[in-house]
Amino acid sequence: MLLDKSIRHYEDRIINHTGRFEYIIDFSPTSDADFYYLNDPSTMFSINIDEEVYENFRIGYGFDVTYETGWSIIANFERFHAISSGYINEVYLSVGYVPTEDIKYALALENEKASLNYNKHINGFDIQLGSNYSLLSQIPEYGATIEVASKF
Repeated sequence: MLLDKSIRHYEDRIINHTGRFEYIIDFSPTSDADFYYLNDPSTMFSINIDEEVYENFRIGYGFDVTYETGWSIIANFERFHAISSGYINEVYLSVGYVPTEDIKYALALENEKASLNYNKHINGFDIQLGSNYSLLSQIPEYGATIEVASKF
């Protein structure tokens, strides 16, 4: 079950609320499997998977606020609970900006590195500024680039 509600607050922002509840049940039947390794086909192995019912559920709440100026804030919390073995909590928080002009921003976090890029088109020139930072390195690694390009 997913719930989604949009509310217009004031005149400059929209707030969306989301909620979820999922119930997951796995009732796979009992099965037997026989297998062998290619390098030793004379030795057979067997495994029996007993029928068990696994019950899980996921609950969550989130909201996002979108401003007419281009800014947005998104927050979400979810808990995945395996009834017989524990749970996992997930928190997601994002802040973004979509400019109304011909400007592009990008912030990325991947492979232990953070990068920020800025692009703008001015009088036939494409200007790009970029930077990166290694998050988990014992010796910090920084980098910055400036690129100006024109097509004619």
